[in-house]
Amino acid sequence: MKLTISTASFSNAFALLREHKVRSGLTVLGIAVGIWAVVTLLAIGMGARAYIEGQIQILGSDLLVVTPGSSEDPTSFFNPVIMESLTLADAEHFRNGIPDVRRVASVFQLSGELRVADKRAAGSVVGTEPDYFAIRELAVDTGRLLNTADQRSAAPVAVVGAELAQQLFGNQPPIGESIRFRGQPLEVVGVLSQRDDAALGQGEDRNLFVPIRYAQRALAGAHHVEYIMVEPTGREAKPAVARAIDLHLMTSKSQLSNSGKTHTVTDFGEIATLAGRIVDAMTWTLVSIAGVSLVVGGIGVMNVMLASVSERVSEIGIRRAVGANANQIRLQFLSEAAMLTVVGGVVGLFLALFSILIANQLLPWEGSLTATSVVLVLLFSASIGGFFGYYPARKAANMPPMEALRYD
Repeated sequence: MKLTISTASFSNAFALLREHKVRSGLTVLGIAVGIWAVVTLLAIGMGARAYIEGQIQILGSDLLVVTPGSSEDPTSFFNPVIMESLTLADAEHFRNGIPDVRRVASVFQLSGELRVADKRAAGSVVGTEPDYFAIRELAVDTGRLLNTADQRSAAPVAVVGAELAQQLFGNQPPIGESIRFRGQPLEVVGVLSQRDDAALGQGEDRNLFVPIRYAQRALAGAHHVEYIMVEPTGREAKPAVARAIDLHLMTSKSQLSNSGKTHTVTDFGEIATLAGRIVDAMTWTLVSIAGVSLVVGGIGVMNVMLASVSERVSEIGIRRAVGANANQIRLQFLSEAAMLTVVGGVVGLFLALFSILIANQLLPWEGSLTATSVVLVLLFSASIGGFFGYYPARKAANMPPMEALRYD
């Protein structure tokens, strides 16, 4: 019986809303705009969070990166002695002198013009060690990667990124060919597989990798490294490894800084967590601001329903006279309010879907709607109708039947 009454109430509500098309349409539009803004921002924000976490995962969420300079002594970042204090000897100590370290790779990077005959390209030459490729999960497409023999002898050999190889060699096989950088020829021994990870920088596809000793001696005339990547054996080993790195550097280089600390050890896992929290905070802040439009839309629903009650006082009296009780009157008006907001929710969802599709073409990440989010949005829309429609429905239900019948 209750199901029959509810069905009839919603059917009557839909018919009455169709009677007042302009008024109902404007109210639906107010709710739709609010739902559109909230859903679009939420979908884009959650997509951004997943994207940032994925990019940091590419870099290595279990990775520790040691860089010169310390926030405890801000002047250290302007001290050339400190900024050139990390060396291959430090990397060797991390590799062989600290327990629970799986891989270590030093990096020394240079930028400039790369040439092959009459073809030129801007790119980066990354001087590094063989473990770099395993840490960054880089695979070779043709040829081979750098090895310990190349590193030991400072060989003038190079592994080229896929995009850079295409730009310099086109469809010609690059293995065995030479690329010139700063007047020095580099023999190509390998080409990396396509990576497509340029979102957090220029990416590996446009890099040229050479033994770090060659980059230091032949290309830059330097003896330091820019940073050192350290991969522990597992996530649980990171704190102990980080402490051991700190201890070594503070002991061996403390005389270089007033604070005794000359370096920073960055945990990429913490960066991923922090980035996720920042994106979540920004997303929910924007969603909360957009939610104000839903409150405005809800007030519009209340206004429309109060007007509807005033227009239908005689109808309320007649319904009460033929046997309808207060609960049925209340349900009728709540059904109308819920119908307005549910229709607004559906329209808002379609607008949001369209906006998300456009945003996906313009942004490097993808926002998406899940089935759960769709259901939640529709339930939320209905709850707005129930909340803002309750007062008009209560006013209609509490109206004395005799006074309603006498109303003109």
